[in-house]
Amino acid sequence: MYGQDFWERVSWQQICEFLRYGHPMYDEKGTLEERAKAYDKALIQSLHEYQKEVVSADWSNLTPEDEYLLAEDLYQNVLLACARGESISFEAGFLAGMQLGREPLG
Repeated sequence: MYGQDFWERVSWQQICEFLRYGHPMYDEKGTLEERAKAYDKALIQSLHEYQKEVVSADWSNLTPEDEYLLAEDLYQNVLLACARGESISFEAGFLAGMQLGREPLG
């Protein structure tokens, strides 16, 4: 497990995902900064799509339960983008914490 290729097989992203969810949720290439920028764009795009879908949806003649279900269905991509952003923030915080902990210990 800890052979020479260990750090080629595992990344900080995977470690953080495991700590957060108990299993890796995402495995993407790129630096933390590159992935954060990509997900900022993905969040903005999902918000634009959500706006268009809300405006174009037919809200007439819906029961309160149907309105709730439609609204929930429409914002799923926004929630997914937010969750991914939270994972990136968790990873950045984890790495910052490790850096802060390492400095006093030498």
